[in-house]
Amino acid sequence: MIKNIFFIILIITVSLGAVMGFARFLFFMKVKSEVRELFREVRVSEAKVIEETDLDGLPEPVQRYLRFTGIIGKKEIRCARFRQQGHFRTDVKQEWFPLDAAQYVATEMPGFIWFAHMHMAPLVTVSARDRLSEGRGNMLVKLLSLVRLADAAGKEIDQGTLLRYLGEMVWYPTAFLNRNIRWEPVDSRSARVIFTDGNMTVSGLFIFGDGGEVTSFKARRYMSSGNASTLEDWSAEIHDYREVDGIRIPRSAEVIWHLEAGDFSYARLEISDARFNVPEPY
Repeated sequence: MIKNIFFIILIITVSLGAVMGFARFLFFMKVKSEVRELFREVRVSEAKVIEETDLDGLPEPVQRYLRFTGIIGKKEIRCARFRQQGHFRTDVKQEWFPLDAAQYVATEMPGFIWFAHMHMAPLVTVSARDRLSEGRGNMLVKLLSLVRLADAAGKEIDQGTLLRYLGEMVWYPTAFLNRNIRWEPVDSRSARVIFTDGNMTVSGLFIFGDGGEVTSFKARRYMSSGNASTLEDWSAEIHDYREVDGIRIPRSAEVIWHLEAGDFSYARLEISDARFNVPEPY
């Protein structure tokens, strides 16, 4: 009897593992198809070389930053891909969950796809895909890559996704020069960026350090809570610059909601691999 029970449990476990593995494979293939679509119109061969004159008219701290990155004399970044490790949580009282992620970005027709697995407990994972395409955002979240937990879209999601793209331009800094980006000077250590994509315009504030580097990006972003969304202060804190193909980008970032009840840090990410102008999925 004990052997039979053990055998049944083993069969159930193997079957559940197979279902979970197949579901994860299907999710991965869906994302891979979306990445190919994102990169379909990318023309790396048409990337121009950035010149000093391309910085003319930009606020002084933005010019300092772009010189700091080393993009002068380099080809513009038409697309990029990254591997990330880090931690994530959905509540200030919640423990941090480890995650592994890949991100793909196109800059001429601004868009990105972020695909992550979060390890909530032994054998329990959550798969998430965040996407910006043609000015529209979408966040898809599934438990075990199988059970849909969220499939969020709408104007508030669009706004947040566009702000994410803006804040992450430090990982593909030639995008600071794109035609859909407009700059307003503020002072010697900050500048406001205005980004229009389709029918939506968003803005945020870049803060620069003593060496010219970006240290943070701040904006008012919609935060979802249940069925409601409220505009809240939000920031990405930028750290640890390193060179990739001769261009300086930050290695790590922390993302924070600045709420009336106090700061809520919810994502800590570190770049483990970065490639520019490689229009292919990992």
